[in-house]
Amino acid sequence: MNKIGVIIAILLCSFASAAIADEEALIQERMVSIRAEGKQLDGLVIGAQARLDFIYVDAALVEALRTPSEFPDWLRWHAKDFASEELKRGVLFVLRIETYNPWTFDPMKISVADYALKEEDILTKPAYVPKGDLPSRFEGSLSFRVPGLKLKPGQEIIISYGEDKATFRVPKGR
Repeated sequence: MNKIGVIIAILLCSFASAAIADEEALIQERMVSIRAEGKQLDGLVIGAQARLDFIYVDAALVEALRTPSEFPDWLRWHAKDFASEELKRGVLFVLRIETYNPWTFDPMKISVADYALKEEDILTKPAYVPKGDLPSRFEGSLSFRVPGLKLKPGQEIIISYGEDKATFRVPKGR
């Protein structure tokens, strides 16, 4: 391989790495995680039954998902609800669940900014909503809306599952 070919290969690899890093940053600034039933001990979470990743879906994320990229398929699938009729005057979240042990999941234990999720807020088709007894190492996802919620960049809200809570800061946008 000649020197120009090597240089082009290095540049392509660095551009691909930068694009993946941008995608990860885009998701990370729109995500907050809860370790269900876990206990904090010196910065570690011990005894968690599952990890719940709540991803805020806004126009910037939807736009990024439209381009060829390394975003996960489940996120692309659920982000389509951003344009749904049910979402008008509300906010879309995608929840990704990963269990560590057998665990019982009830979507009605979710609340966002003091709004308790209702059955009609879940936008995923009922047959595909993970709920009830889930096995170890289960991975699943669902999308839901929070009607009437208006979020401003930099605003902090509490997202909870039962007694477990996390603070989410709305990203400044891109």
